[in-house]
Amino acid sequence: NDTLFMRADMTGGKEKKEKYAFSFYHTFNENNQSVWGMKKSEITFKGNTWYINPENNDQNKVVYDKDIMTYAIDEFNMITGNQEVYLAGLITADQQKNIDLRLNNVNLEDITPSIDSVAIDGKVNGSINLRTINKKTLPIADLTINYFSINDDYYGDLKFKAASDQNIRNYTFDLALENSDLKTLQAQGAIDLSAEEPTILASLNLDRFRINSFSPLGKNVLSKIRGYASGEAMLTGNLANPDIGGEITLIESGLELPYLNVNYDFDGESVVKLYEHTFDFQSFKLVDRDKKTRGVIDGTITHTEFKKWELDLALITNNLLVLNTQDKDGALYYGTGYLRGSTTLKGFTDDLEINVNGTTNAGTEFIVPLGNVSTVN
Repeated sequence: NDTLFMRADMTGGKEKKEKYAFSFYHTFNENNQSVWGMKKSEITFKGNTWYINPENNDQNKVVYDKDIMTYAIDEFNMITGNQEVYLAGLITADQQKNIDLRLNNVNLEDITPSIDSVAIDGKVNGSINLRTINKKTLPIADLTINYFSINDDYYGDLKFKAASDQNIRNYTFDLALENSDLKTLQAQGAIDLSAEEPTILASLNLDRFRINSFSPLGKNVLSKIRGYASGEAMLTGNLANPDIGGEITLIESGLELPYLNVNYDFDGESVVKLYEHTFDFQSFKLVDRDKKTRGVIDGTITHTEFKKWELDLALITNNLLVLNTQDKDGALYYGTGYLRGSTTLKGFTDDLEINVNGTTNAGTEFIVPLGNVSTVN
C-alpha cells in the first residue's frame, strides 16, 4: 500500500515560545485498517523539548478498524531527559474508552498549565487509566508525587489513589501528604455519580500543615501568610458547592498588609469553625510585630461555590497599629496610625462596606502630600 508522509510545524503560547514539529504518516495495513502514525517529532513546552517516538519505530500509531469502528492506540511514548510518558488504549464506536497513561519521573511543573500566583512541582510516577462505562469517564489513578512543592515551599511526598465501581456510580479517592513520617494532610472519601448532580462524602485531616506557600494568593492585599493548620473537617452534599463541617486550629500564624506596612501575628492558637459554607473566625488575637499593640478580630466569611465571597468581620481594639508607612514617590499618604475603637467589614468582596467607629491614639501622625507637606497629629 502507498504511504502518505506529512509534516506540520507550529508555534503557540502567549509568547509564541511553544513549538510543535510533527512528522506523521497515513497508510493501510495488511488487514485494510487505516493507520495514522507518528515518526520522530518534537514538542517544546515550558522550556523543555519533548521527543515523540524518539526511537522512530513502528509503534506510536492509531489504528482504525472501520468494520467495528474502533480506534486502537499502539503505545505512544514521549521523553525529555530522564522523564518518560507512555500512552496506549482503545476507543470504541459508542465512545467507550480504556486508555492507559504511565508517567516516569515527570516534573509536575512541566506538564501542568500555569496557575496565577501558584507554582506546583514535584516528580510524578504512576499510572492513570481513563475508563468509560455508561457514558461516564473517570480516571482510575495510582500516583506518587515525590518532592511535592507549592511556590518553592517543600511539603514532602504526595500520594493519590482513585477508583470506581463497575458501574461508575461511586468514585473513591485517597490522598495523603507525608513529610518525615508526619502525614500533614489526608483526605479520603467518595463521590456519588448516580444522581443528576454528583454528591461528595469525604473527610479531611490536617496535622501541622504549613500554609506559608499560599501567601502569593493574597497578591498586593495580603502577604507573608504563615503558620500551621491542624484539625478535621467533613465535606458533604453537592460536589460543586459542598457543606464543610469541622474545626481548624492555626498556630505560629500571621500575615502582613503591605499597603499599610503592618505585620500581625495571631497570638497563641487561633480557631476557625467550619459549617455549611462558612468560615467562622473565633476571636483571633492580633499582635503587631513592630510596636506590640493588640486587637481582636472575629466574624465570618461565607462562600458560594468558592467563587462569590461575603465578609462579616469585626475588629475591636484599645490600641492597635494600623498604619506604618514611610514617604516615597507617588505616595498618597504615609505615617503612623494607632486605632482605638472598632472596625467592621461587611458585604461581598466586590462591594465591601468598611465602617470605622473609633479615635486615633497618641503617636498617630498621618501625612498627606499636597505640594507642601501637610501633617495631621
